[in-house]
Amino acid sequence: EGTGEPETLPYDTLVYALGSAWSTHAVPGAAEHAHDIAGRPGALRLRERLAAVAPGTPVVVVGGGLTGVEAATELAETRPDLDVAL
Repeated sequence: EGTGEPETLPYDTLVYALGSAWSTHAVPGAAEHAHDIAGRPGALRLRERLAAVAPGTPVVVVGGGLTGVEAATELAETRPDLDVAL
């Protein structure tokens, strides 16, 4: 209650989200073809890239966490002409 002392909080479900990080070092071709969507600049680069791809192009979202699931869902909804896979 604003005292700066540790406090116990009751909860039903705990989501302990530490954020995300990515690396292109271990996967051949990732540096050239992967897009990081953790920030606005990466998301804008991805939007530009997706605008240039033909219908039926396969798009693979790597990362099965909440961000990956949300990204795959949004891509599939906004570009139903693409072959989106998680």
